[in-house]
Amino acid sequence: RDKVEEFGHELFGISVSSVQASKNNWNVVYKDEDGNYIDSGGMLSVGVGAGITGEGADLLIIDDPVKNRQEAESEAYRKHVWEEWQSTISTRLHAGAAVIVILTRWHEDDLAGRLLNSEYGDVEDWDIVKLECVCDSENDPLGRNIGETLWPEHGYDEDWAIRTKNRVGSYAWSSLYQQTPTPSGGGMFKRSWWKYYKVIPNDLTDFIQSWDCT
Repeated sequence: RDKVEEFGHELFGISVSSVQASKNNWNVVYKDEDGNYIDSGGMLSVGVGAGITGEGADLLIIDDPVKNRQEAESEAYRKHVWEEWQSTISTRLHAGAAVIVILTRWHEDDLAGRLLNSEYGDVEDWDIVKLECVCDSENDPLGRNIGETLWPEHGYDEDWAIRTKNRVGSYAWSSLYQQTPTPSGGGMFKRSWWKYYKVIPNDLTDFIQSWDCT
């Protein structure tokens, strides 16, 4: 709203309505040839689950529908967000509307995970912009080489990345920093596969040691 007030008239010939101008619900107007102010749409900002019934959208922006790990790990909350998308949010779209989803990938079954799952919709409908903290793809949107960090000029270099991964653990690192959430039970190796013994069985013939020194 503040940006439209500051630059809207100069750039687009529009301004914020004097009638509807609250910080979470404001309209945009322009002057016609006769000097009359004409309503030209506006912006409504609400939280997940808040009322948008009766409102339509030409541009829908979903910004961080999950705010912390507790919500991300809650199956009930993930279901709630998805049901809001299906029953409320997506039904507000006008024909030809655009949707932008901005989020941190907390969980493999978050909103983005479901939107990109062919079981729930058309993956081809979405253009994905994914910026890992440490580049691990040859098709990086910024043209980085594999291993380059996102913001090294501000101290977030490769040494910082190694220290941070050690501190937060691979589970948090994969989701919050690399945007590739993995199952808490393991991806390649399932947690349920491992057995623990207080006394080693006598019939073991092979022993394997695995060390992750990073």
